[in-house]
Amino acid sequence: MAPKSGKPKKIDPPPQPTNPFPRVHGGSWAEFRPGRHNAKGQPNGGKYHTAWRAVEIVIKQIKTSDDPGRATVRDFIDRIVEKTDQIDSAVCVGLGPYQACMLKETEAFNHQLAMFIAIRERLERKYKKEIPMVFQDPRFRTPEEYLLQHIIGGKVVQHPECLQYMTEKSFVFAPYLTWEGFASTVLLRRPALYIGNNLENTGGTSIALARTYVRQVYLTGNYEMGTDLHSLILQTNAFSEYYDKYEFDATHDSIYKNNFKKHFENIWVHHPKEKNLPHPRQVSLGSSSAAPGPSELGPRNDSDDGSNETPPGPSAPIFTSI
Repeated sequence: MAPKSGKPKKIDPPPQPTNPFPRVHGGSWAEFRPGRHNAKGQPNGGKYHTAWRAVEIVIKQIKTSDDPGRATVRDFIDRIVEKTDQIDSAVCVGLGPYQACMLKETEAFNHQLAMFIAIRERLERKYKKEIPMVFQDPRFRTPEEYLLQHIIGGKVVQHPECLQYMTEKSFVFAPYLTWEGFASTVLLRRPALYIGNNLENTGGTSIALARTYVRQVYLTGNYEMGTDLHSLILQTNAFSEYYDKYEFDATHDSIYKNNFKKHFENIWVHHPKEKNLPHPRQVSLGSSSAAPGPSELGPRNDSDDGSNETPPGPSAPIFTSI
């Protein structure tokens, strides 16, 4: 007997939780109204799945389009994968939001997530195994977490949990990660493949380090670099020296000429030079007599209103850019 034709059976949404603030309506609570789930049981009218389809389109274009530019992108990804040793995890840091934000941020989310997944899938084909995905960004909210965990099967963690998944066999993807974010995550590890800011070209680190040094001088009057700052500079230099680097191919950005911004400009690919180089965390300061660092700043003397303040002059040591 032939099956009956007709509309697909509607899937009931999950039960609505009790609103602890009954006078407050809308917002996230509105997503639990039965009418907000579509026939497939997808929350928020299926908008999270619609957002994922936008990423899927970019992934498909990267992987299968016959456009000559796409072939260049695929060749570049193959080059990255060919130079990469064994990978056991793929960690994406600082991806950003895609909902309740500016359109250029949604655009960046789509293209950078698509590239991350395309490279990860190519690595999976090379090693013939599944590579788990981990995502960390303090800006993530329910929409991003739902998409990354429930739709594409990744794991969303809170800072600094991503460090548990970063090893010498990790692929770390962090375009335009802030210096503060880099110093507390990637700098503390030595991944087999790192795609992100080029420290040799400062990557914003020189500015951040200089600000820390200037703050120390103004608040303590001490021109010698403190142990914290000196250690951070040595670690950053050691991390940069540990890797061979080359610039991320600009073809992908050139294909999307109408985008609000370029999503891979000044982004670099990093592969370890040699296995016997010292780990960045093992760099020694060489001296314990350095001046107090920023974390050792004493209380402010409120009797000094700054009128007698002398700005740093020629006698101050030159801050060496990294």
